[in-house]
Amino acid sequence: MLYANVVILAGEVHQAPRGFSVGQSRKASALIAQKRPFGNEGKTANDMFEVVGWGQMANKVELLPVGGRVMVQGRLRPESYEKDGKRIFKQVVVAETVTLEGDAAQVDQAPPPSDDPF
Repeated sequence: MLYANVVILAGEVHQAPRGFSVGQSRKASALIAQKRPFGNEGKTANDMFEVVGWGQMANKVELLPVGGRVMVQGRLRPESYEKDGKRIFKQVVVAETVTLEGDAAQVDQAPPPSDDPF
């Protein structure tokens, strides 16, 4: 049986990333906007995705500039929390690789492509 949880997301940093400590670990999150076609008149809409980095990846996420074009490779992770007595569920993208457009050093660190589709 095949299990895959892989996300590749390209978009722009919408809000300044925020970083904080969780126990002895570092966590940072950024909101990434991804444009998509909307309607038949050539309009676009933005889908928003929360991208989370842990440890050293948190340091990279925290330094992303607002408006910067990024590509994120990672995985989806469900999260939930209580708000006003209700349980709220959401999906976040846990970053494994973050590439800022024009950052050749990061591009070179991406894993090599595989011929195996699985």
